Amino acid sequence: MPIFGDLDQGLGALTAGALLGELLLELGDLLIAGVGLRLGAALLRLEGREFTEFAGLPPAR
Repeated sequence: MPIFGDLDQGLGALTAGALLGELLLELGDLLIAGVGLRLGAALLRLEGREFTEFAGLPPAR
């Protein structure tokens, strides 16, 4: 019954490919989230710096 052996190998490869694709999607989401967090932190620092300059306070270290 070589047909079932080929089918089993094909399903195994398909499952492995789907799992790899899911893993790559998750890693991409994490990368996008990390970039978003870094940009958000940079914007908060910029806004904080502008506020301290506006208020006449010394800059934070």
